[in-house]
Amino acid sequence: GAAVKIVAKVTLPASYNGTSSTTENLDARLTLSPVDNTGAVDTVIVRIVDVLPNTVDLTGNNGGTGPGTPTVIDSVTTQPGAQAILPLVVTNGGTAADNYNLSVSGLPAGWTVTFVENTGTAAAPVCGTTPVTNTGSIAASGSKNYCALVTPAGNAPAGNTDLTFSVTSPVSGLSDTLVDRVTVQTARTIALVPDRTGQVAPGGTIVYSHTLTNNGNSAETSLPFTLSSSPAVASQSLYIDVNNNGQIDASDTLVTGSDIATALGSSLAAGASVQLLVKVQVPTGVSVGSTYVTTLTVTPTGAGAPTPVTVTDTTTVNAGQVRL
Repeated sequence: GAAVKIVAKVTLPASYNGTSSTTENLDARLTLSPVDNTGAVDTVIVRIVDVLPNTVDLTGNNGGTGPGTPTVIDSVTTQPGAQAILPLVVTNGGTAADNYNLSVSGLPAGWTVTFVENTGTAAAPVCGTTPVTNTGSIAASGSKNYCALVTPAGNAPAGNTDLTFSVTSPVSGLSDTLVDRVTVQTARTIALVPDRTGQVAPGGTIVYSHTLTNNGNSAETSLPFTLSSSPAVASQSLYIDVNNNGQIDASDTLVTGSDIATALGSSLAAGASVQLLVKVQVPTGVSVGSTYVTTLTVTPTGAGAPTPVTVTDTTTVNAGQVRL
């Protein structure tokens, strides 16, 4: 009639989610068999009817609670090559300490993301300077704040890019994801180079070559220009150097209107360049040593138009003819 109390301890894997393909309950069978009477067997079923799974939750300033949030949580706007901050919060919903690797996917070429600790809040982040790739130990029910420092490429096109941030435990295998959006603003900027000098005989003609480059992240659809000389010259004209040989020939295009893009027959794409030729003829009968300054100015129009750009060509009348 004697009795002995036995305690059955059941330990579930940290990644167990509380579901089963065959039953809603989790059963553990404890079988007792006396050593000296193997026929006397008794079985006790230990049934667990409710398992609260360990979880990890990755959230942002605007929420994202729950596993694998597919919709955009936080959005930030920046310029090409300029750093933007997206706050991330990692919460250990388990019953034991855990650590998590930080990662990102969907990153376009030339973009970078660096994770650093955030000593502030998701709403008012105070970002550190030391990069991290793992959270370190987070206590059960504890949280840690991070900044994802996102830098688009210097030539990133204008528009939206959605990034998927992830946390994954190397211990339990638990993971969660979050989608944030980075909007790159239109950044318009052009360059026109270089200034040039040359010498011609009275009544002579000289050609100067220049490069117009779209350094922005969107196409320039209109490129109005002006071409003027002081004092006035006998003639001045602008050509598109189609074959880029620095000389005016049959393949080159005379710009007859007031817009370079119209003469191109298309917009000047982001990152693209066009070679321009300025042809100047000085008057006949002018004194040796006379100087003429020809100015080419390109003034884009529209919203966010960049600052106009200018080059000058200085022509000096000489007995000979030299171009630099």
